Amino acid sequence: LFLALIIEERLYLKTDPHNRARFEAAGCEPFRYEARGKTQTISYFSAPDDAMESPVLMQPWARLAFEAALRAFNRAVLTVPEVEQCHMMASSFDYLLKVRTSDIQSYRRVLGETISTLPHVASTSTYVAMEAVKEVF
Repeated sequence: LFLALIIEERLYLKTDPHNRARFEAAGCEPFRYEARGKTQTISYFSAPDDAMESPVLMQPWARLAFEAALRAFNRAVLTVPEVEQCHMMASSFDYLLKVRTSDIQSYRRVLGETISTLPHVASTSTYVAMEAVKEVF
């Protein structure tokens, strides 16, 4: 999962309705950009200045951003009908999804058009089960 942006040497952290007030109270500013002649904002706020100089002070802000990214992904993955199971992992990757499709072309479509576009997905890896050796239900 990705949870931050660096734009013009400034760090912006992921926010959502659960944590946005903390960022606002700390004087952080939302990320803004121009598109089609209008100012747009997205759910990223600058990190507090004092946190930029201290890993200890940055840690709680990074945790808030990480939790916001998790919430966004968790909500979105629930809407994908091809995902039969979703497990948060303690591993080198964040989530393990069990995806069922009718064929490999359908899988490629779901991966490319849906799973890869879920919020905060930075990369995906595919593992194909060749045979179930043991299943307990």
